[in-house]
Amino acid sequence: MSLLKSIANALRGATEAAANQLQDPVRDGKFAIEDAKKQKDAFVSQIASLVAGTKALEKRVANENAEVQKFENIAQRAGAANDADGVREALALKAKNQKEADAFQHEIDQNKALEAKLRAQLDDMNARIENAETDSVRLGVRVESSKLRTEVAKGAAGVSGGDGLAALDELSKAADDSDAQAEAWEEMAKTNAHASGSDLSAKYGDGTKGAVSDDDVAKYLKK
Repeated sequence: MSLLKSIANALRGATEAAANQLQDPVRDGKFAIEDAKKQKDAFVSQIASLVAGTKALEKRVANENAEVQKFENIAQRAGAANDADGVREALALKAKNQKEADAFQHEIDQNKALEAKLRAQLDDMNARIENAETDSVRLGVRVESSKLRTEVAKGAAGVSGGDGLAALDELSKAADDSDAQAEAWEEMAKTNAHASGSDLSAKYGDGTKGAVSDDDVAKYLKK
């Protein structure tokens, strides 16, 4: 593996480790709920705008229907006066207003159908946000409990005991090392004492009388 590739893999590993450390399901869940509420507010604004537009169209339909009725009355009066041109003109204007009223009514029907769909989606969104808020605390407790269980299990397995337990492990190791040093020095002391006796025995014997007589010893003494 080339050096550049090794460096790249090391950087990727560091980035992945940093990303894992930055993960916080409880915090992310809280932010997700806040984002959902913002989306809901924007959704409500869209529905309100749609409703306002529908109401404006309903007013225009009412005005056009009033015009239709007006020209219907004019056509009747012109007919009673035997005014053919007046009847023709009144009926033409009535047809024009009726066409406008029908067009506006079609838009109203479409808006109301869309509004019904949007309100159903809003109800679903409200329910999901409410459930998320209700579950947020419970899920947070589950996450924290799982972390604690993981740390305890790691400690039992000797993988990781956390800073506190690691400090206790170091203290125990230091005590073991101190005991080992004390035992070593005690052994050294015993060895030295034994060595002194051994030297004397080697020099003068072990102090016990053997089969050698005094005359034999006298031969070795200085005259």
